[in-house]
Amino acid sequence: MAKDTLNIALQMEPPALDVTSGAATIIDDVSYGTLFEGLVRLSANGQIEGWLAKNWTVSPDGKVYLFNLRDKVTFSDGRAFNAATAAYSLNRARDIHSGNVQQEALSIIDRIETPSSFQLRIILKKADSFFLTLLSLPDCAMVSPFLPKNLAVSPVGTGAFRFQEWQHGKRIQLIARSDYWGKKPAIKTLNFFFISDALAAYAALKTGQIDFFPDFPAAENLQELGHDPRFKVQSFPSEGEVILAFNQNLPIFQNSLLRQAISIAINRPAFVDAVLYGYGRVIGSHFPPQNPDYLDLTAIYPYDPIKAKALLKQAGYPDGLTLTLDLPPSRYATISGQLVVDQLEKIGIHVTLHSLEWTTWLDRVYKKHDFQMTVINHAEPFDYRIYDKEGYYFGYHNAQFHQILTRLDQENDAFQRHQKLQSLQKILTLDAANVFLFQYPHLVVSKADLAGLWRGSPTQAFDLTTAYFTDSQGTHNSHLIPSSVSWHFG
Repeated sequence: MAKDTLNIALQMEPPALDVTSGAATIIDDVSYGTLFEGLVRLSANGQIEGWLAKNWTVSPDGKVYLFNLRDKVTFSDGRAFNAATAAYSLNRARDIHSGNVQQEALSIIDRIETPSSFQLRIILKKADSFFLTLLSLPDCAMVSPFLPKNLAVSPVGTGAFRFQEWQHGKRIQLIARSDYWGKKPAIKTLNFFFISDALAAYAALKTGQIDFFPDFPAAENLQELGHDPRFKVQSFPSEGEVILAFNQNLPIFQNSLLRQAISIAINRPAFVDAVLYGYGRVIGSHFPPQNPDYLDLTAIYPYDPIKAKALLKQAGYPDGLTLTLDLPPSRYATISGQLVVDQLEKIGIHVTLHSLEWTTWLDRVYKKHDFQMTVINHAEPFDYRIYDKEGYYFGYHNAQFHQILTRLDQENDAFQRHQKLQSLQKILTLDAANVFLFQYPHLVVSKADLAGLWRGSPTQAFDLTTAYFTDSQGTHNSHLIPSSVSWHFG
């Protein structure tokens, strides 16, 4: 009998399941593409393709988008999806009180109209070349207008799976829908378990409890697992930039010399070695290295404690200072935090660590901005835009950055877009907006007979609707190659 249950392990439990109302990408890992779908998505080669929209046209001035929607789509509660529900979903997301991460970006919308039951017209305030990409993000997924207050704990979407149960602290279960509008998934049951401890993660794989660990927390065990014929072990670049973030809402971190001093005091290759055993990649700005517009700026702040001390003195702290570092519970943050403490101590900055639960970090750091420094993995695609976002948690503002980003949104020429994207990266780096530590890769361990998972899309790394188990266990294996040598794309 074909195996049709997939047991997945995640490092953290999501705080909710509504992809449109939270900043935690762990929500997307469970819900995006399984429970919720958008009008469009990015294909495996990074191109915009229709999803719940069959096709669309754009007016010559770039301000009016007319989408033709699929006409036989239902939500998992049996209600029909149509232009009215699509309009509701986007109006809900762009509402000033929505809490949607992309609410500010969606304010580019002037109004939404429904010419017919399956036609949606979106009129923008001005042309925006990023708009279709914006609609491909999980934050713009279609939601049921009948249960908006329950979506966080009882999600209802148009996806191939429906929500079954959530045993808090243990498991979330999704069941394949027999009435799904598209191709039915081979996997009928998805079980998401939450395992952050490295030893427990290793044991869960070795004992067969887990079939798939998309972000395995113990890089030190990967080589051993890679030589076990029961497993397939791979490394993929992600959209995740791990940063040491400064709270520039506070006057102390509005001092660019202090930010530069800390940047030069940080030995970033040591983070890759300690956290990921060499499988990550040092970054110099808030941009993923696999992107064709990436600019290598890693040499701007070479590790130099002596120069860092001199800059600290210029910044007005000849005798050093004391700072705090609030950390989320992930293993990468814990190890990185200790490295920050050790390295900054060498230049006279004493750092006190605060270890927080994930919900506490979201509330205190992300929402209330009640922190000095934090280490966090920013895993959203195209998230260089957060550096121009009003009220964002690290409070960075730069007029030149804003001007270039504004021009970028109006730019359709590929070369000019490339130039502007590289200029944005330079500004962030030279201004020491944050300390850009390393790219966090997807360190993937799965059963050797599990196939069909990988998508090369920055907005959906693992498409669980296409997963399946092969008929035989097979002894083939894909071994990890450290990122300093090359990356493997499945």
